[in-house]
Amino acid sequence: MSNFSYSVNVPIYCVGFTRDDKLILAGGGGAGRSGVLNKICIYHVDPTKKTLSLAGEKKLSRDEDAPMSIALHPT
Repeated sequence: MSNFSYSVNVPIYCVGFTRDDKLILAGGGGAGRSGVLNKICIYHVDPTKKTLSLAGEKKLSRDEDAPMSIALHPT
């Protein structure tokens, strides 16, 4: 088993993995007008190269709180 770090440029409050080894990250700046977007991101993980590649993201309203929890249905 190995590990690596990767900067996603957003404060992360919740993390999850799917059955096909995609990484789900959610967080952001909240409603505090910090300029940091609230978003949910899905990444492909390449443990051999120790990289993440963005598979998709959903930008959320800056008027709402940042996502603080996430529930995944492993299908």
